[in-house]
Formats: sequence, C-alpha cells, structure tokens
Amino acid sequence: MQYIGLAVVVALFAALVAFVALRLLLGSAWLLGFVRGTLGLTILAFAGAIALAAYEFSNFRPVPDQAPLAVVTFQAQGPDVYEAVVQVGDDRQTVLIEGQRWQLHLRMLAWKHIADLIGLDAGYRPDALVGRYMTVEQQRLSRLEHAELAEHPFGLDVWAALGLSERNLLVLDPRELRHSYMPLADGASFAIELMSTGLVVEPLNDQATRALADW
Repeated sequence: MQYIGLAVVVALFAALVAFVALRLLLGSAWLLGFVRGTLGLTILAFAGAIALAAYEFSNFRPVPDQAPLAVVTFQAQGPDVYEAVVQVGDDRQTVLIEGQRWQLHLRMLAWKHIADLIGLDAGYRPDALVGRYMTVEQQRLSRLEHAELAEHPFGLDVWAALGLSERNLLVLDPRELRHSYMPLADGASFAIELMSTGLVVEPLNDQATRALADW
C-alpha cells in the first residue's frame, strides 16, 4: 500500500501542475504572447513527467522480510529456448528467453535520511530477464536475449530517461540490481533473495541443484 499511496500523492501533484499549466495556456492567455505560451507548455510537459513518475511508483512493492524477491522457473521449448515464469508475490509473468545462462534485473528504491527514519520501506520491481550464450558467435544470432518485465507508458522508460540509478537524490537511493549469470535448465526453479552483499540465487528443486553442480 505504501507505493500505491506514494503514487497517488505524486499523481495529485501532477494534476496540480497540469492545472497551473492549463490556466496559463487558456487564460486571457495570449496577451503575454510567446513567453506565456512557452511557459505553459513547459509546465504541462513537467506535469506529464511527474505523472509518469507516479506510474513508476505504483509498480513497486515493499521488499519482503521472509520471502524471496522473485521465483523463476524454466521449461525448455526447444534447443536453448526456454519459457520462464517469473513469480513476484502473487503476480506471474511468462516470457521466452534464449541462451545457456540467465540473469534477472531488478530496480530498487531505498530510502535514506529522514525518509528512512520515519520508516518508509524499500521497494522493488523486476525489470528484465536476460538470456546469454557462452560464445559470442551464438549470442550475435540470439533473438530472445532480453525479455521486458516492466511496462513503460508510451514506450518511455522514465527511470532510464532520468538516469535515476546514476543520481544521488536527497532522500531516495535508486538502484539497479542484478546477480551473477546462472545456468538455464529444463524444469529448474530458482529463488532470488536480497542480502547485504546484493542479490543471491538459491536452487529450489533438484533440476536447479544439478544445473548449478554442473555449472
């Protein structure tokens, strides 16, 4: 609920900014000419960016205390092609990836300073599941190397556009997390957990255990 509430607050701020922009654009308006029109359009664009940020927040969920961040299970669909089911809480996504190893990319929002003191929970969301071959030649021919797990309105990745993972914000610490590449195997199921050192992958069944032993 924390991230839904945060998204609502940000969305309300976006609506307020849009209202100011529209007042500038639609008031007895053009007496101030080009400057006023440009200012109104700029503020309206800013409101749109804030609204997209609100959508981003709505897709994050608190980091669980006693459960993995995600569970990924693979089923072979052909030579080096796998159907992957990514389970995050009660949400399931099914994608196809290609290769001999895999890696899950996550985005995380950690809080600091006063935001951390008042008890805001760190949040995360899956971003992509990536498949890789062992050789460069095979990788060049891959067509299913990157499966998106996050929706981007209008095709715009706000996080990447703003370079959030490279910024040191006042109360927010945006991070991109990924673990070491793991082996792909038919029927293998893995849990992705968050440790102080980063993401850790644990096997959940015999197929995953054997794959790691042969890795």
